[in-house]
Amino acid sequence: EGVTVKTEIDDQTGKKEVSIIETKDRTKMPSAQILDADGNVTISSAEGLAWLSVVVNGLHNIKAQDFQDKTVTLVKDISLSGYRWKPIGCYINQTYEWRGFCGVFEGLENKISELYVCDANSNLGLFGYVQDGQIKNTIISGEVSSILSNENESRSMPSSAIGGIVGYMSGSSKIINCHSSVDVYGVGEIGSLCGSVHPHNADVLPIIINCSSSGSVTGRDICGGLIGYAYGVIVKNCYATGNVYDANHDWHSWHKGGLIGAFAYSSAYNCFSIGNVKIGEDSRGYLGSVIGCPDYDSEIQYLYGQINTNNGLELIGNYCEDIADTTQFIHNEHSNSLLLPISIAGIPYTDLIDALNAWVVEQNDPILKTWVTDSLTGYPILGEHFVPSCYDPTNLSIANATIIGDSTIRTQLSWQQEGEPIAWEILYVDTEQQIENGTIKSAFSVSSTQKVYFSTGNLQ
Repeated sequence: EGVTVKTEIDDQTGKKEVSIIETKDRTKMPSAQILDADGNVTISSAEGLAWLSVVVNGLHNIKAQDFQDKTVTLVKDISLSGYRWKPIGCYINQTYEWRGFCGVFEGLENKISELYVCDANSNLGLFGYVQDGQIKNTIISGEVSSILSNENESRSMPSSAIGGIVGYMSGSSKIINCHSSVDVYGVGEIGSLCGSVHPHNADVLPIIINCSSSGSVTGRDICGGLIGYAYGVIVKNCYATGNVYDANHDWHSWHKGGLIGAFAYSSAYNCFSIGNVKIGEDSRGYLGSVIGCPDYDSEIQYLYGQINTNNGLELIGNYCEDIADTTQFIHNEHSNSLLLPISIAGIPYTDLIDALNAWVVEQNDPILKTWVTDSLTGYPILGEHFVPSCYDPTNLSIANATIIGDSTIRTQLSWQQEGEPIAWEILYVDTEQQIENGTIKSAFSVSSTQKVYFSTGNLQ
């Protein structure tokens, strides 16, 4: 739609309120933004990102667009300083209508800083609602809250799903290679990365993989360091380091977990959490350093967390007989040593980072990232993608290659694995002059030192 973005100062918060004005030229886009012939969008400014929110939400009588089968690529770091953000995707109470983002948001590891969301609506985050969409390679910091306050007033607004990157995610959606250091506060299902995840059906589950969070989570109801409520979701190779607390209210609290607050009909593999998890004396519910309350028909394997014998903190807050469990625990201090040895594929490990990487190697899947040691904390953090022994970085598909922005190439990478052809879509940043005058050379290769982003799914 032909819109430009303007801002107005909100009387309560003093923040800039993102708004729009329509233009006579219906084809006009915000500056520093490109729309290609296929409807894919390249964004390089806060104004461009605000435009995406306006269009997906259908604000100000603009026809809502869900960007299904389209890719939105962020090609630069952007700051949202001074803006009160409107989440991308929403629920319209008057018409009982969901307006979700259904496309692919490719962050290319660019940073979105100083996100500020303070609202009474039902789904809060950079994205309010993602349906059958994908959020990839996105790094974000800031604050998301359902509390409005000033010198004379402090009141809580209930919000059903609150997250740093996504409030509510449904269908076959995916969050891949993302990090959130967003502090989250509110009422409902709350997590620093994602508030709540639900599938449409049991055949195709949402996936969260290679993700991490370091933001604090404070709230009533269901809270997790990474995910608030995971219902029918697959979580792999993730970690959380932020603290999870009660909201210090008089009413009761429900489940709190260092990684996930509540967990049902889901699977989690090869994850850990190290943040503090605390609830008030009068609160009720389940408390776990990894998962607050797992429910029936779930599987948890190779999860690691802290235990605290002083306050009775366990890895899992509530055990069900239907839970398949191989969790272990680590010291409640800055150390990557395991208190108990574990066995992966029959091999015992006593070091956390070796155990995490052993699981990655066993999976033999290039979508997974390997683990490296953080020099500041001594704990593992996610590094580069796992490279299978059969990986051939020179076998690239020129026919399907396209240029994104000034220096990123989208193409396919293929190799043989156990005699079967494998093809993955990849993005990589061109550091070896493969692009000349806006076109790709007739032949090119990816060196082992180049930055490559794997997409999920076998394309064969």
